[in-house]
Amino acid sequence: MDDRDAIPDDATRVVIPAHLRGILRDAAERNLRKACDVAFPPDGRDDVIAAVHAIDEFEAERVPIHLVTALLPEAIAWAQGEAVEPHTVEAIDLDERLLKMIRELVTFRDSLGGSDLSAARGGAR
Repeated sequence: MDDRDAIPDDATRVVIPAHLRGILRDAAERNLRKACDVAFPPDGRDDVIAAVHAIDEFEAERVPIHLVTALLPEAIAWAQGEAVEPHTVEAIDLDERLLKMIRELVTFRDSLGGSDLSAARGGAR
C-alpha cells in the first residue's frame, strides 16, 4: 500500500487504506443505527445519530459553521443555568466566570452572523 493512499494515524491505531475508509465508516454507521433502533424510539434515532456525528466533527476538528451556530444557543443557555445565588465570594466568582463565558459565546455567535441573546435562552427571563 502506498503511503499516499493511507490515512495517517498514530502508532496505537491501524492505518486504514483510503479506499476502504468509506465502507468501514458505513459499517460503523450501520452498527450505530442498529444500536439506536434497540435503545431509542424510531423518531429519536436520527437525533442520536446526528449528535454522534457532531461529536465526530469536533474530534476531527472539522466543525462546520452551521453546527457551531446550532450549538451556541444551547451553550449560552447552559452557562446561564449554571449561575448561582451570589451569597458568597465563591458564588460571585463562579457567576463572574460564567458571565465572561457567556460574553465570549455571544461575541463568537455575533462574529458568525448570529443574533439576539433572548432567542438563545428561549425568550426573556
